[in-house]
Amino acid sequence: MADETQEAGGVHFPFPFPPYSIQKDFMAELYQVLEAGKIGIFESPTGTGKSLSLICGALTWLRDFEQRKRQEEARCLLEPRAGPLPEGQDLRPATPSSCRAPPTAPRPGGEPDWVTQFVQRKEERDLAERVKEEQIRRRKREERLQQMRHNTQLKHAARRRRQEEEETEALLRLSREMLAEGPGAEQLEQLEPGEEELVLAEYASDEERRATRGADEDEEDLEEEHVMKIYYCSRTHSQLAQFVQEVRKSPFGKETRLVTLGSRQNLCVNEDVRGLGSVQLINDRCVEMQRSRPESKSGAEADEPKRRRREGRAACPFHGREQTQLLRDEILVEAKDMEQLLALGREARGCPYYGSRLAIPAAQLVVLPYPMLLHAATRQAAGVRLQGQVVIIDEAHNLIDTITGIHSTAVSGSQLCQAHSQLLQYMERYRKRLKAKNLMYIKQILYLLEKFVAVLGGNIKQNPNTQSLSQTGTELKTINDFLFQSQVDNINLFKVQRYCERSKVSRKLCGFTERYGAVLPPPREPSGLAGLQRFLQSVQPAVSEAPAAPLEEAEVGPTRAASPLMHIEGFLAALTTASQDGRVILSRQGSLSQSSLKFLLLNPAVHFAQVVKECRAVVIAGGTMQPVSDFREQLLACAGAEAERVVEFSCGHVIPPDNILPLVLCSGPTSQPLEFTYQKRALPALVDETGRILCNLCSVVPGGLVCFFPSYEYQHQVLAHWDKSGMLARLAVRKKIFQEPRKASQVEQVLAAYARCIKVRDRGRVRGPRGLASSGPCFSALGGVCPQSCRQAGGPVTGALLLSVVGGKM
Repeated sequence: MADETQEAGGVHFPFPFPPYSIQKDFMAELYQVLEAGKIGIFESPTGTGKSLSLICGALTWLRDFEQRKRQEEARCLLEPRAGPLPEGQDLRPATPSSCRAPPTAPRPGGEPDWVTQFVQRKEERDLAERVKEEQIRRRKREERLQQMRHNTQLKHAARRRRQEEEETEALLRLSREMLAEGPGAEQLEQLEPGEEELVLAEYASDEERRATRGADEDEEDLEEEHVMKIYYCSRTHSQLAQFVQEVRKSPFGKETRLVTLGSRQNLCVNEDVRGLGSVQLINDRCVEMQRSRPESKSGAEADEPKRRRREGRAACPFHGREQTQLLRDEILVEAKDMEQLLALGREARGCPYYGSRLAIPAAQLVVLPYPMLLHAATRQAAGVRLQGQVVIIDEAHNLIDTITGIHSTAVSGSQLCQAHSQLLQYMERYRKRLKAKNLMYIKQILYLLEKFVAVLGGNIKQNPNTQSLSQTGTELKTINDFLFQSQVDNINLFKVQRYCERSKVSRKLCGFTERYGAVLPPPREPSGLAGLQRFLQSVQPAVSEAPAAPLEEAEVGPTRAASPLMHIEGFLAALTTASQDGRVILSRQGSLSQSSLKFLLLNPAVHFAQVVKECRAVVIAGGTMQPVSDFREQLLACAGAEAERVVEFSCGHVIPPDNILPLVLCSGPTSQPLEFTYQKRALPALVDETGRILCNLCSVVPGGLVCFFPSYEYQHQVLAHWDKSGMLARLAVRKKIFQEPRKASQVEQVLAAYARCIKVRDRGRVRGPRGLASSGPCFSALGGVCPQSCRQAGGPVTGALLLSVVGGKM
């Protein structure tokens, strides 16, 4: 596929083939939006090459931007004068505007001219030094990546050296553990082995920033300055993988430094950690294993008495300085999707999660899912910096709902009671070892939990499963009204939230319940720990040793659930939102365990405002963006974007009008009116009429059909009725039936099988449902119930029928 250079709007756009006229217009408008630093709403129907237009338009602008920056940097190094300034000469006119030093505060009146000139000269000299350092860093990075492309022996030598260091470190660690079991461990005999890590460290709010840096010191040493980059995000990982493949096929595929980001759950290659299942448990175990690294210990930790460690908290073999550097460079050499990142991490025995994070500063294109960009805490944890960068949000037709869903949260009465009991037992167990400030905040959290249960009408000291509420129903409250009604308006939730975030109290509590939740050793404080055991057995019957009835719940997963306090922390954070931007729903459903507190975000713009404020330009793209007024008024205007900064672009489809025939059916073959309102859509007569229409279409259309339902529930209801009436068997005689899967990982498989079945039609007739094994999974293999009559039927099948859901996986 030969590369071609197309010109649109005076700019040359490299493109892999001659583009459509709408693609030229799309790229030209996109280039102008990025150049002017505006917010663009781009609408391009599915099938018009939107992804390729985004790639070629945005990367062309980035290429031109970097070229202009290098030219201006060269002028900055040549223009400023290093010699003494002649009296009265002003340097400012001789310096390019883009390289001029930032303006300083106004000087006091009457200041001598030589002082002003000296300050100006110093500012320009400092700027020239910064430019020179940036050029040196860029040259080193390019040389390193060039070496990685052409010297595979370097990777093999690094792997051998890393293996030798791992063996040496394992021996040293074993020696330290053997020494720790000697007389030096006598000071902490009151705690059992491995229990020391459960105790909260001293909380000092004035030093919070320094306290949070300890685990990432090694990574900060490896980081570079962030270059201008484009952040591209979409809904699913499969869509991101398709985008990466499009980049690889484009003219920019070999020269673009691309990084794919994901969570630890998606990118972890340590099988022991991946086996935990829960996202929160994986995150916690990863952080604990990093703290176990000898090289990451601070001076204060080195002075502490040596302690014995559990085998499960050994240092992660995939997270080391050298292999992280190696993996970072290999990621930047060539564009890779998530699956390729995992394969590369296993081969290089490096961590793809941290390798991709360290590659962000030098990357030109960063590919990431919605939540990682739209959630501020996740964005900060991933190392994503938006200041002065470009953000492209694809498949953005549901952007408002996505932001609302990410920042809305709910906690059940059972979670509130369980968290209160766990935290109370934790405090009683380690009361003598906790500092005063820790005890103060823990008591505040306990008070909050108690009041939240009380506002639902329950008692924190009783089993939530057996508590019947005298009042049932749903109430909608403002945040302030909820806080007053709960009697917690006297507590500073901002400080409590910050304490939970900095102290990691929920992680400590998770380790505590993991240790004592199911089987307790003979306790030193029988009243406290025995109470915890009894309560957990009553709240979580799957954990107890009792009877066979709850075993089905236990089989749901060998992975233990994370601490309920982790969910409650999200609810506490939501309560710090401005009162007009959210509502709290009190749902009382008979028993306390079924009741819940829900926070619903009403104004998604408050969380999108930071993106609008910090980014140089924002592009919101999708197949259909109507009504655009929702984005302008509900999202952008409320987020602080000026009306003149917002640009709209919409184009038609590339399919000729002669190839499209839109029809609206008001009635079916028996003249039954088609009224699919919520009240009438479940009527048997209407469902039967719909089946007859679809059966007639299957007889006429030779290839493939797609039938969309408004929801999964309605689809299941209709198919069950068709199965009983025999309509499903009649459809199966004419078309092979496919159903949209619930799992996103199966979408590609279903689409490929659907396409193969349609292509088989052109090569000859295919037998009925009993002879379609070679064409892909049948209806029953994809989550449906293939009717008995379908399995007995025969006859020719022409093409396929795909049953899908509006707004679903497809």
